Amino acid sequence: MNRQKGLILKRENEDCLVLTPDGMFRSVRSSGKAQVGEEIFLSSGAAGFKRILLVAASMCLLAFCCLFYQTNIAQAVTFVSFDFNPSLEIGLNRYKEIVSIKAFDDDAEKMLEKVNIKGQTVDRAVKIIINQARTEGYLVSSSKETLLVAVSPAKEGAAQKVTAEEIAGLANQYLIQNGVEATIITSAASPKNHQEAGEKKISLGRYILLEAAKKEGKEITPQEIKEQKLSDIEAKHGLNLKRTFSNPNSGTKQFVAGDRPVKKQAAEKIKQQYLKKKKSEINKKPDSYAAQQKE
Repeated sequence: MNRQKGLILKRENEDCLVLTPDGMFRSVRSSGKAQVGEEIFLSSGAAGFKRILLVAASMCLLAFCCLFYQTNIAQAVTFVSFDFNPSLEIGLNRYKEIVSIKAFDDDAEKMLEKVNIKGQTVDRAVKIIINQARTEGYLVSSSKETLLVAVSPAKEGAAQKVTAEEIAGLANQYLIQNGVEATIITSAASPKNHQEAGEKKISLGRYILLEAAKKEGKEITPQEIKEQKLSDIEAKHGLNLKRTFSNPNSGTKQFVAGDRPVKKQAAEKIKQQYLKKKKSEINKKPDSYAAQQKE
């Protein structure tokens, strides 16, 4: 590419006034020794301006991508807690993918260190959690287990991307595959409940149990709610988890509570409904993203 030249008309130190071949006057800086009446090469102002525009556009695109990532990909819009001794929580983005994981006790922390669920879809994450809990001996086939599931939106008025019933259906499907008989008790809660549970450093499910027990006149100590097994708390305070969570005064909406697991056919139906809904949402994403999920 040919570089443009300019004739020096005036010079003061490194500041030069030059005349370009197209009859334009330009003020430029030159560290060379050229004097008045001599020609010097000029930098392309247009090219420099284009570079500035390119950098500005790139920064705008980067800012947009970061904002899109924060609001659509990385930000949790729904929280789901699982209590089966241990206790843990997953955060889901608008595409029902895991973007946050939280352990509320040492057992949960050790268990989560052995699996990778961040970035997984919620159905895959629930399967991994149930399978690992079975491997670690937290859910066993020889005794009847209780699985407490609580769901809340991240913000007031926000639509939940999954319901407690969907999570229960997925969990029960994988419990059946592992030969585990369990009572699944689920509850929907508010963002305020989730915030207050975080302040107490307990899971959403245990927080709901704590508040519901208070309404029954049962006082559970902070140490008990944090450290003791659900079955021990239930026995010590004369509670019935199914009844407690069904109590209309508990301030929560219960979806599933039974003495036996959800029937296999019902669980499969719930799971298929969820997968169909998920497929529909993937098809609404940008083509490149949808293609990546289908691979």
